[in-house]
Amino acid sequence: MTPEEFQQAQQLFLAAIELPQDQRGDFLKRNAASETVRDEASSLLSYHDTETMLPSPLNKDVSSGLDETVEFESGRPSPVGVPSQEPASLVGLLDIDASNSISERFAKSTNLLLRSRLIVATFVLSGMLIAVTVVAAIFGELVLIRLAVRGVTLLSLAVCCWFLFNFFNIRQQWLRLIEVVIIAIPLLDLSLIQWFESSKMLADGEGAKIEELRAIIFSAVSVYIAVYGMFIPSNWRRTAVVTGLIALLPSIISVTHQSLYQYPQEVQWMHFANPTLTATMAVVATIGAGIVHRVRREAESAKYYGQYRLIKEIGRGGMGIVYLGKHQMLKRPAAIKLIHANSAGSPQAIAQFEKEVQATATLSHWNTVQIYDYGTTDEGDFYCVMEYLRGETLQQRLKGRNAPDSQASLRIIVQLCDGLEEAHHKGLVHRDIKPANIFLAEVGGFPDVVKLLDFGLVVTKEETQGEDRALVGGTPSYMSPEQIRGEPLDGRSDIYAIGCVLFECLTGSPPFQSYLVSQLLSDHLFHMPRFDRLPDDEPGARTIVQRCLAKDRDGRFENVSELRSACRRIIAGNQ
Repeated sequence: MTPEEFQQAQQLFLAAIELPQDQRGDFLKRNAASETVRDEASSLLSYHDTETMLPSPLNKDVSSGLDETVEFESGRPSPVGVPSQEPASLVGLLDIDASNSISERFAKSTNLLLRSRLIVATFVLSGMLIAVTVVAAIFGELVLIRLAVRGVTLLSLAVCCWFLFNFFNIRQQWLRLIEVVIIAIPLLDLSLIQWFESSKMLADGEGAKIEELRAIIFSAVSVYIAVYGMFIPSNWRRTAVVTGLIALLPSIISVTHQSLYQYPQEVQWMHFANPTLTATMAVVATIGAGIVHRVRREAESAKYYGQYRLIKEIGRGGMGIVYLGKHQMLKRPAAIKLIHANSAGSPQAIAQFEKEVQATATLSHWNTVQIYDYGTTDEGDFYCVMEYLRGETLQQRLKGRNAPDSQASLRIIVQLCDGLEEAHHKGLVHRDIKPANIFLAEVGGFPDVVKLLDFGLVVTKEETQGEDRALVGGTPSYMSPEQIRGEPLDGRSDIYAIGCVLFECLTGSPPFQSYLVSQLLSDHLFHMPRFDRLPDDEPGARTIVQRCLAKDRDGRFENVSELRSACRRIIAGNQ
């Protein structure tokens, strides 16, 4: 397949995933330039279907009030200000390439780690051999044959190190071959020393010193096993085989040499402490390698959820963590919200999070954060993949130097009503509208596009009625009187919260403030805010706030559409 054909297949794939599954085959047949392009696009679609995080938790065949299509009278949002640029650091993060399977990614990371560790191992072993050679020369124990063997060993290690330094994309088979050379050459050096030194001691009538030599050799092999276990990445099976053979080598040489040569009677066949030491080191190295291998694989797997790569943590809450992620094929950034099963506290918490995601997933308005995917991992962790937003919350904006003026505040309320209109048409009540849940995003070059967040307390109108109605929930500074009393709710409860938000935008603080929750709730139930704090230059905005904050829901705007129209009239009148 040519690069042009692969690019065509990718374009077909990106277009096909937007279609219903039963229409994709016909689409590929009609639009593929060749069978090769069609087969490649089909392969990408098949991978997407099998690896996606969740087919779709919502049953699309069952119609309900939550799935009805709603026609909006509002058009595109009218953001204010100058477009901002995407941070260069984020662009770099999102350009990270990723392989298609955990095994491939793990193999790639193992190759990189193995190459660097082999370089370190060559330096460590070379340093140890040079130090031993210098000590032998100082004590006059360096004979010509030992010097020659040591020279060949150091030269071999130097060649391996040069190869590793100058070639980066080395296949794993070659790396493992270099690993064998780096392991085998110093071991051969050590084995020859043990053999020839033992022979020399017997010839000089110093056979009793052989036990001292063996103790030194076995200790050196133990250090060698430790170096292998620390520096060479491998699974426990491979480590067990390699370290086991290394541990056996000095014992085999000792037994073989004693079988072929005449040893003094006082020299034992083998002191049990020597092989016990090497065997213990081999077991420790095997266990350690197994633990490190498993942790590395878990860490590599944890970077991915389905087709999304976790790039960095961007937020953390009481139960969950939010990551910046990227779809491997679409290269689309996403925010991945993850709740670990062991930190959720109870199945009810997971169920509440799932309910939030399902409620948000039914909404398609651009002023509501979009849900791409959600599901549960094999470990029981719940995750949600949503659009990644660049910008800040209204709460952050109000605390900063660029707090919105009355006109900008009304435009924010207009967009907020746009997003809520769909939810209210579907019978959903948000119950937790506040500046922290209103995100001012940069979308498509337009700043201050409102995105309504956190449907964690969303309920249907039916759930707020009857004996099994939902419990009271929300943020005290923005709760409506009927929400505090636990009465049945409708969209006018959210309108009260919008009034609190607009009051805060215009004055810099919520309608009521207190360190006591009970006092806040009492104020919302029985007292009126100080409307004289509202700016005098915008009487229309004051009227809107007063009507939104009526204690009796019948005194408020009937719906968000009516509230939006009132805001637009004021905006139009000031232009």
